[in-house]
Amino acid sequence: MNTRLTLPPTNKEFILKIFEKISNFKLIILVSIFLVLFDNIAFFRNAINVYPVSLNNIIFLGSLAVVLTSFITLLLTLVCSKYTTKPILVSILLLSSIVSYFMNTYNTVC
Repeated sequence: MNTRLTLPPTNKEFILKIFEKISNFKLIILVSIFLVLFDNIAFFRNAINVYPVSLNNIIFLGSLAVVLTSFITLLLTLVCSKYTTKPILVSILLLSSIVSYFMNTYNTVC
């Protein structure tokens, strides 16, 4: 008797799209956006305390996030090469999580 379970047929295009190779530049952009959105909460909290959300300051606060993302992307693009992108990004993500923890705990901005 054959008791092997068989899976229903899957859509190969869907599987290939999930595991599509991501380029180094796309990875750098995603990491930069992640760093700005999630690891700079204390920075943006202090920036909002100094520049409260109003019609005059909303453009400044939005441009602050865009400039910070662009600057991080530029620095990571200069530092990372074909073979060193992933180790450098992993190291930066680990270090930024530690720094973010202490910035949020002690309410300091580096």
